[in-house]
Amino acid sequence: DTKRVYKIVLGHLKSATRTLDEAEGRESAHSKLLHPTKNVKKILAIESEAMWDYYDVESILEEEERVPVTFTVGAKGLGQVLDPSTDQNDLPTGSQVEVPFWMANSLVSRNMVRLSVPKIFGEKVKRELLADATCVDLRDRSRYYFELGLKVSLLTNQTDVAMLVLSSFRDRYQRILTECLTISEEESIKYLPRLTSEERELFDAGRLSTILFKVW
Repeated sequence: DTKRVYKIVLGHLKSATRTLDEAEGRESAHSKLLHPTKNVKKILAIESEAMWDYYDVESILEEEERVPVTFTVGAKGLGQVLDPSTDQNDLPTGSQVEVPFWMANSLVSRNMVRLSVPKIFGEKVKRELLADATCVDLRDRSRYYFELGLKVSLLTNQTDVAMLVLSSFRDRYQRILTECLTISEEESIKYLPRLTSEERELFDAGRLSTILFKVW
């Protein structure tokens, strides 16, 4: 139960949070002027979080995707909770584990972890997408490849990730428009399993509109 694990994580890291909050409270006005991006990041995080519909089923499933994080504080009693492969009870500072995105998002906002770019947005996949995005099986990487990529880009400040997913979506969208009108039943068996959840919705919508037009 990931929600239960999340409560345990926050409980064990409460002291670390208090220390960070106290340190931030001691930050001088002069320091804030020297580092305005810190406040900008907070505003962006709040605005982006408001845009994500928590009560949408697809959004909930999307944020269950696991992402790699590195703890910037120690986590007592969470060794086997977050990393079943370890025999240690505690996670020392610098420990690298994978957690659901919704948990990573919350912990990053508390400066408890640092989010790393998942391998599905790494150089290997990037080369495949740049070569021919329309032929890549993105569903095998993640059902929510594009949405997750944009959120990871925001939290890691990696704009190249956002550019990658946006350009890939644009290229694949053009093919979806063509395939939903012309693809045969036999060809669809091979094509559809490669689409992400959002792409499949677009394909089905296009196919339905074609059918309704013919009926009309």
